[in-house]
This record gives sequence, structure tokens and C-alpha cells, in this order.
Amino acid sequence: MLIMFFVAAFESMLYPQSIIIEEYYNPAKPAPSRFLASFGTRSHFGIPGLRTYTGRISFTSFRVGIQSFGDELYRENMLTAGGRIPAGYGIAVGGELVLYHQSIQDNENRSCYSVNLGTHFQSAAVEMGAWMHNLTIPRLSPVDYVPPCYSLNIMYRPQQYLSARCGVHSIELSMPFFSFGVTWMPYHIVMLGVGVNSDPLYIDYSATFVIGAVSIQYSGTNHQYLGSSHLFQLNFTQ
Repeated sequence: MLIMFFVAAFESMLYPQSIIIEEYYNPAKPAPSRFLASFGTRSHFGIPGLRTYTGRISFTSFRVGIQSFGDELYRENMLTAGGRIPAGYGIAVGGELVLYHQSIQDNENRSCYSVNLGTHFQSAAVEMGAWMHNLTIPRLSPVDYVPPCYSLNIMYRPQQYLSARCGVHSIELSMPFFSFGVTWMPYHIVMLGVGVNSDPLYIDYSATFVIGAVSIQYSGTNHQYLGSSHLFQLNFTQ
């Protein structure tokens, strides 16, 4: 049973917990402002040892990030640095370099690197994005590697305060799975979201509160077998 928890937690870091908060996975997607700093923590299925911490800084065309998962017995760290280039007509391309580091208590530390790529299109009412992660299939050992994963998503905003999103995702050569979601802003400082993921099947939900240049974001999922996971994030914009 514990192996199922670890596998599910690992796979949940390869693609977004919720389609509503997928933007950081695509290196070509522009930041919402000239400067964005985000700090967050995510609990996986209520197990103390399965917790992820993240820190990210984004500028108009460049971004860096750090992520740490695990505890003193087993920990995976990830550093990212990348940027985006506008290509005209609302299209941009982007890429980033990723450094993985794995540490196991009373065992050797291991490191490897990989490359992520993405593209993004934006118009007044439509956004489309596609990204590919771990193109080099980084290996932490002869048998332990980080699999490549892919995503294609689209968002339609019929009104300023309402949007609908859908995405297709896959890990390695597995069958694709799907996600759908909607967001609604009942007030200009509050955004609510709800979505569903097809494999594994779960409901996700989110709420964002904006106070000036600061926003507080919550996102949760309810796995059909393993229980709930929760993400809290604090964002600063300028």
C-alpha cells in the first residue's frame, strides 16, 4: 500500500494536480505580470513524509524554480531555469533546463539533468498550449529514471470572469488521460474553480483570493483510493 502512495505522489508531480493551475508547467506561457514570485507547499494523501515545497520566480521572458519532495529518509530536489521567446501572432516558444537530485539516507546521492519544451498561443478569448517534459529521459540509476510526459490544453474565455479548460496528457507511451475544468470570478478579488481528471479519476477544486499585489491560492484533489491532497500557494506580483 505504501508503494502505491509513493507512485501516485511521484506521478502527480509529472503533470499538474489541477488543469486550473497548469500554467507553470509550460515554459512558453507568459507570466501574469512583469514579476511573479510564488511559494507553496503540497501535502500528498495526508502522509507527512509525502510533502512538496516549491519556490518560483518569473520575469517577462525568464524564470527559475526549485522544488523539494520527501523527508530526511528520501528526498528529491529539482532546479529549473528557462525562458520564452515570442514568435508573433500571439505565439511563443519556450524551454528550460532541469537538474534533478536524489538523496537516500545511508545511500549515495544521485543527480541528472533534462530538458523541457513548450509552445503557447493566446488571443482575446482563446489560449492553447503544449509542453513536453524530460525529453532526455534523465536517469538517476541504471533502473531509476524520470519518464517523459506530454500535455496539450486549451482554454476558452467567453466572458472576462468565466473560463472553460480541457487537456490531454500522457506519460511515456501510456494511454492518454483527460482533464476538464471551469473557473468563475464572482468578485474581482475571488476566483473559484472545479475540474475532473480521468485517470486516475478524481475531482479537483481551487480558490484564489487577491489582495493588491498578493494572492493566496488553494487547490485540492480527492483520489478515489488514496484520499485527499492539498496545495497552498502565496504569490507576489509587480
